[in-house]
Amino acid sequence: MPEHRLGQLLREAEGASETVRAAALLRIARVRAVEDQEDALRIFEQGVEAARSVMSGYGQVLMSLARWVAAAIAPERLDGLAVMGAAMFHAGPDALVGIMLDHGRVAEAVAYVLGSREERMFPFQAVSELMQRCGSDGDRAALLRRDFEAWGKGESGPMREYFVTAFAEYWRALPEAEALEMARAVAGEARPAGPGRVAASYGPNGVTLSLPAAANALFQVFHVLRRLDPALAGELAERHPDLAEAVRRYPDGMESVREERAAGQGRPVGRLTVMLATEAAFQRALESGQASGDFRPAFQEAMELLRRDLSPEDPNPAPKEFWMSTSALRSVAHVAGARLGAGWVERIPNAEVRLLAAVAMEAARAGLPELPVIRFEHHGRERASVAEQAPPEVGFAESHSDSFCGNGIRCPKCGWRPRKRDRWQCECGHSWNTFDTGGVCPGCMREWKDTQCLKCKAWSPHSAWYGEA
Repeated sequence: MPEHRLGQLLREAEGASETVRAAALLRIARVRAVEDQEDALRIFEQGVEAARSVMSGYGQVLMSLARWVAAAIAPERLDGLAVMGAAMFHAGPDALVGIMLDHGRVAEAVAYVLGSREERMFPFQAVSELMQRCGSDGDRAALLRRDFEAWGKGESGPMREYFVTAFAEYWRALPEAEALEMARAVAGEARPAGPGRVAASYGPNGVTLSLPAAANALFQVFHVLRRLDPALAGELAERHPDLAEAVRRYPDGMESVREERAAGQGRPVGRLTVMLATEAAFQRALESGQASGDFRPAFQEAMELLRRDLSPEDPNPAPKEFWMSTSALRSVAHVAGARLGAGWVERIPNAEVRLLAAVAMEAARAGLPELPVIRFEHHGRERASVAEQAPPEVGFAESHSDSFCGNGIRCPKCGWRPRKRDRWQCECGHSWNTFDTGGVCPGCMREWKDTQCLKCKAWSPHSAWYGEA
């Protein structure tokens, strides 16, 4: 990439507000690393220093961005970039490992996971993806051992389920005695009285089994036990009628599922996108542009979001780095920038948003993937007063007032309300709360248009579950 373009952006960053300057420096460092690692680290350190100088609560959010960029260009720098509180949600181990993988740093990701001692936020989900990407059974065995160690300590709540999924897939990387020990541990934890049921869909045609949580965990390791301890496998099937019914359909558990899936059409994949309602029109326009090649409507929708953020009557008080319109314009740059022509960035009326979009354009030209997104939306009734909501918590806070998924979420057929602890299972083997992601499986990115009620067992369109509060 022409060095003069980055040089011009660096000069513009020096004249920006403190938050935009810090964000621009960090993002420019990632682009510069493609051609000059030493210079990139120099710019990166300037960005970190700028982020640390931001005294408002947004400083912690900027440090999340610093951790993302470190994961992309210099994972060894992560130890010196601590974040606190809610910012850990965005810049925790799962996110960091995912960014390392996106930037081709598989070896660094393996070393990071094996060296992690943070059990409270162990990256169970990212380790599952990492095992797919690493090249040797030796690495997979080491990762499974570390995964099992964290799983055994009982931290990270429902994310622990990712270990069972990963173990079911890669157990052959281990010596048989060790694999048997892990399978027995999973079976030993599966209590018949465990809360809730799991709606598990298996096979290329989405054959559904509604299993108690305990029977579902046993089903995922049944193929391992059948090979290494057939007596225990038979005993468990006799003890759990639901498991017995499942293995009649799939005699070798997840092995049978994989064989049937391989003979079918496979599962659809895509990118998980979680949107606010005000962003939906932009997302539809962007997807339409990807199909048609015409991205002008997407750019217009992004500009409409910017108009809202800049509204004199109701301006967005968050730093521009975290505006929804800035995020939308970055997506335009990554997906469609070159096809919109050289001058589209200049049409952005705000200088700081224009700077951040131009940096995203250079990242796209360098072939870099998009980084994760943190957005603060503050318009109309959605905005809380400053006295009610401090900057670092905006967009992070999660209500813990009860154990239900959210106001208004209920089965359209029987009125049952799902709880946060309830789980649905995709045909890929991943289990999660489907209302956390709008019906999109985080394991394989399949979008489930219909959702089964765990009480009445009826299927309804996923969108129909979101009623009035």
